[in-house]
This record gives sequence, structure tokens and C-alpha cells, in this order.
Amino acid sequence: MGGLSGEFLAALQRSVSGAAGSFRIERATPVAGGCIHRCFMLEGGGRRYFAKTNDRSALDSFAAEAEGSRRWLKPVPASPSPCPEDKRASARFSCSST
Repeated sequence: MGGLSGEFLAALQRSVSGAAGSFRIERATPVAGGCIHRCFMLEGGGRRYFAKTNDRSALDSFAAEAEGSRRWLKPVPASPSPCPEDKRASARFSCSST
């Protein structure tokens, strides 16, 4: 899928499932989303999610982005928030439904 490793896709799938309920990635498409993170549109089972990815060293930037989004988009329920941490993954994700 788009040159992504199976381990990376599995970690993304676990993170989204932890935040949004059981989810199986059928398609992962690279999309624009900033210059610091790699971003993807994840699709499966009729649902779509936007995911920002980076390594664990970027954890603080995800938290800062989530807080900033909550302040600007307060009434919007799909504002990004960090997904539950997957201790097995070497990457960290932020996801929101689209």
C-alpha cells in the first residue's frame, strides 16, 4: 500500500482502531498536511480518517497541534487529537475522521 511497510500500516490500524473502534485499512493514500509530518488518508469499511505520522521524537508537536486545534475548532467534534499510544510502534499518530 503506497510503499508503506506492513509494520507501519499495522501500527496505524491499531491506533485508529483504539480511537475510533475496529478499523481495517483498505487504502492508505499520501496527502498534503504540512511540512513536518507525513500525512495519509486512510480508508476502510466505508470510513475515512486523516492521519499525521512521525517518529516518537515528534510527540510534543502532536500534543501542541491537538491543543491548538481544540482552541480554534472547539465546537467541531472531528478536531484532531492524539490517538492512543501503541507501545509497539516506533511512530506516533494523530488522527481525525473526515
